[in-house]
Amino acid sequence: SKLKNNKLSISNNNDLYKELRSYLDIATFILSTFSSLSLIVSVIMISIIINITVLERVKEIGLLRSIGYTKKDIKHIFNSEAFFLGFIIGVFSCVISKLFIKLIIRILKNKFNINIEINPNKFFVFGIFLSVLITVIASYFPSKKASNYDPINALKYE
Repeated sequence: SKLKNNKLSISNNNDLYKELRSYLDIATFILSTFSSLSLIVSVIMISIIINITVLERVKEIGLLRSIGYTKKDIKHIFNSEAFFLGFIIGVFSCVISKLFIKLIIRILKNKFNINIEINPNKFFVFGIFLSVLITVIASYFPSKKASNYDPINALKYE
């Protein structure tokens, strides 16, 4: 009753937690949507890049096919290139993410006196794996196209 007389109210941290959790859920949904869209765009772009690589190397493909490389060997060449491309992209992304995380932690510590301990290494492994998986999937159709080139027509290609 003393609180009511002084026009004070009692609050529960649970209400604050629920409200904060709902904001975080909204932010997670929005970030997930943007991430999904960027993932689709990256698959398309990686596929285009590998397709351009195939087009630039038609004569090389024809030469390899004419000296005995099989369709499977040609596919393997482009899939292994995509694997290494995905690995390099994944490692580069992890390095950039690590730098951003350190910057954000430093800003939070210096400006707001908030200490956060975070170990994102398990996410980095997943990120590298996902990067490799995406590039290998994106390279499927261009590598299939490359393997189906006729050696004679590929050698004549200008």
